[in-house]
Amino acid sequence: MIAAGGNTRLAVIKDLLDETGDPRFRQVHCLFTPWHSESDVLAGHLVENELRADLMLIDKARALRELKALLDEENGAPITRSAFNRHLSSMGYRVSLRQLRRYDYAIEGLFPLIPIALRSGMGVRQIDDIRDVHEAYRTAHRGWGSSPFHKNNYKIRRGPSRTFSNGTGRVFR
Repeated sequence: MIAAGGNTRLAVIKDLLDETGDPRFRQVHCLFTPWHSESDVLAGHLVENELRADLMLIDKARALRELKALLDEENGAPITRSAFNRHLSSMGYRVSLRQLRRYDYAIEGLFPLIPIALRSGMGVRQIDDIRDVHEAYRTAHRGWGSSPFHKNNYKIRRGPSRTFSNGTGRVFR
């Protein structure tokens, strides 16, 4: 198994050998790295793909989620986001805590709802915009005490003009 990515290069070399029969593609000089862990292999592939700018945001998020699960398993207990970030840095994969939170939101909050949009290349700006709207709604929802859009929260009052209330005492015209 290739430790630090390079599967594409290996496939190209095999194709060149098959197509040309050139003996220089039969043997390739490479560095041997002793097996360390499954998480190191996955981290190596992530670094390689990041250098090539090969992954969409949701692919990075899912790969990092898988890497964290491997690290949790290897450590025997879940690690914090900060510890995970430090571990990523030590493996050569630099990512900010803010970006890790964004990845978590994309997987936990958005992927179950809009997987096609995420797989189609939804980026940082769109995810941040959705999260901002989501947070604004959650803040308003806490202030209302329940969903302002629930049908039982609106009462039509008859009068000179039609007004309605959302159950909080506020009257809307």
